Amino acid sequence: MKNVWKDTLWIKNPGTDPSARYTITVRTHYQRYIGEFVLHCHILDHEDQGMMQNIRITLPDGQGGTVSGHH
Repeated sequence: MKNVWKDTLWIKNPGTDPSARYTITVRTHYQRYIGEFVLHCHILDHEDQGMMQNIRITLPDGQGGTVSGHH
């Protein structure tokens, strides 16, 4: 699904076989937003098991770090 924008992903369970595991890279693009929000799964059992992450959008400082900013 390259070059397709989605807000929901179906992630198949690879089971218990370690060789069947895979990595998913989620790239996002935010325009005109600086701040924090929560990225999470809508299945509550999954959310309770760690499928929830705090996200912070910051501005680059030009030296490899970030600076705080306001909307």
